[in-house]
Amino acid sequence: MRLLCCLEQNCCCIRIARCGFSFGGRHRKKILGVGLAANFLALVLLIFASLGSTGNDNYLRFAPWFHGAATYPGGLEAEVYVGAIMRTDLVDCAMPMTTFPNASACGYELERLGFQRQGHLARSVIYIRNVEWSNASACRFEHMTDAGKEAATEMCEHCKDNIVSKASIILSLLLQVPTITTDLQRMTIFGDVNCQASMGFITNGLSLLTTLYTLLSFRAACFTHLPAEIDGVALEWGVGAGFSCLMLAAFMKAVDCICHFCVPTPSARWVKPPDNITELQAYMALACAAEGGSTKADLSEVKMSGAVGESAPTTKTEQTPSHTAAAAGHGQIVQEIVSM
Repeated sequence: MRLLCCLEQNCCCIRIARCGFSFGGRHRKKILGVGLAANFLALVLLIFASLGSTGNDNYLRFAPWFHGAATYPGGLEAEVYVGAIMRTDLVDCAMPMTTFPNASACGYELERLGFQRQGHLARSVIYIRNVEWSNASACRFEHMTDAGKEAATEMCEHCKDNIVSKASIILSLLLQVPTITTDLQRMTIFGDVNCQASMGFITNGLSLLTTLYTLLSFRAACFTHLPAEIDGVALEWGVGAGFSCLMLAAFMKAVDCICHFCVPTPSARWVKPPDNITELQAYMALACAAEGGSTKADLSEVKMSGAVGESAPTTKTEQTPSHTAAAAGHGQIVQEIVSM
């Protein structure tokens, strides 16, 4: 309670917490329930997108952030899967082509370039190369003209410099937990406080803006501005499932932010509590006492809080008659709630 004025009763928190609509206060459980569902969905989407930030090429091919297809003169095709830690290049030497005389010649050349045959079966003709972005040779290309090498290197370096770090994905996953608990706490009148309402709105808003800026920068570097042809090699690029999930998870934050904005805190939170309120449980119960339509969940929380109806020790500080009457009124209503 000593930090109440700083954290809960400061003018900034109260101004933000008072924002909302009357129907938001009446239907707080439904509205914040939508925000809670959005956060759970965002958590699932982030878990799926994190597969693209692992060092496993199977996971990366399942949930890439971006993928590309390159068609060389002669018909040889290669696939590229881009993630946060690395990219995976895949070539099938069994496909019809004239680039190499046969699959063995294709495989020999690919192995020279760092590819490895997938599996250990002799009939396997799929070759994979995993290139980590931290590797100094990640953007080194061969068998191209000088102009082609320069264009390919510039494209690769630009994407590499704008890659979304694995740490940011992990941090986003961890931050979903307090966001979910905030939604749960604000669903009841008893638990709804100014600081939670303010943080739910501000943190979601700032997180949405910063996340969108990072993702859009990555999208521009690794997808939007990529060339359609380099040195006679036709290129096609597409957004992967992992990046799509990241974007959807970011927009789920917007849904939760709107839900917090629509629901104001109880009016009892907008004024300084009486001086005889010295316990946190008693302060939380003031909102239930002031709201005539408290739900059973709110009342049960008041009963379980313990010592809610206990009056604070009498102090020698003088109080005005109006202040004393207000405090007595609050205490009487709280006692009536507890006795239910």
